Amino acid sequence: MDDRTSGFKRNSMHRVEAAVIAILVNVALSFLMRRLGLPIFLDSAGTIAVSIMGGFFPGIMTAVITNILCISFDTNSLYFTVVQAFLAIFISWFFKNRSFKRISNILAAIGGAALLSGVLSTFIQWGLFFRPELPAMEELVDALLDRTGYPMLPVFLFVNIVGNLLDKGLCMILAVMVVSLIPEKMRDSIRNSGWRQKPLTDEQVRSIHKWGEHLPHPIRNRITIMIAGISLALVVITAGIGTTLFFHLAKEDRTDNARNAAAFAADVVDPAMLDVYMAELDTVSGYAATQDLLDHIRRSAPYVDNLYVVKARDDGFHVIFASQNRLPAA
Repeated sequence: MDDRTSGFKRNSMHRVEAAVIAILVNVALSFLMRRLGLPIFLDSAGTIAVSIMGGFFPGIMTAVITNILCISFDTNSLYFTVVQAFLAIFISWFFKNRSFKRISNILAAIGGAALLSGVLSTFIQWGLFFRPELPAMEELVDALLDRTGYPMLPVFLFVNIVGNLLDKGLCMILAVMVVSLIPEKMRDSIRNSGWRQKPLTDEQVRSIHKWGEHLPHPIRNRITIMIAGISLALVVITAGIGTTLFFHLAKEDRTDNARNAAAFAADVVDPAMLDVYMAELDTVSGYAATQDLLDHIRRSAPYVDNLYVVKARDDGFHVIFASQNRLPAA
């Protein structure tokens, strides 16, 4: 084995080690934030660090694996894989030709990351839950809605972007601190792990670009598009699987809630009294108490808006009890 081959394997191992450590840090911080009940995640610090050092491909892999592992304590994390993947792409692009040691670059990266993550995660939550995922965020949005009277979506978008400023700001600071502590030689090893030869200098890269300007489809562009396409395809497939699982599980969960509510309702209603209730309705003793119990069952069952007790007769179906979720008029 020559020196170049051993160096290539050593550099590749450094990149793998960095990604593994970043994934563990992401998962640990996300778990801690969940246990503390804080309205931030801190699950992208490792992704940002790897993206700064290694580029978008290891950054995307770190993001995807992190969200998959976080399913063990947060079943919704898989749906936000696409957000983390685009964050890795943005960070690797932003710091490709910029120093991560300049305060202005860090602040600009925080702003861009917060805007990107805030917008994407808002529409994902709106599409899946029609509300914020975190209870603390939902309470803040409700408070602003009561105070301002604005539509919910713009208020939610604003609050989520501000929340991501805090979250991505802390993640960025932590990532930059860690990357700064890593020796420059190690950072170069991680950055150049895909090279089997001495990396080209910036001047050599510019010369090659200028030489290939007359080519209609340079191989550099084709390889870049191919790698980016594969990465985005992985993200889209993962997000598609996550969304499919969400709707499948949500359907099962809501069906179970409806069945349980119906079972509880059957327990509190006396079948022998149905004909009496139907004839005399709320004038019969016990009717009002049964109606109150049914209202309580409906309110206690998530996603159950209406609960009816009906009796089938030859002339049709007769509604005896009706517990309805009467929403206030807009």
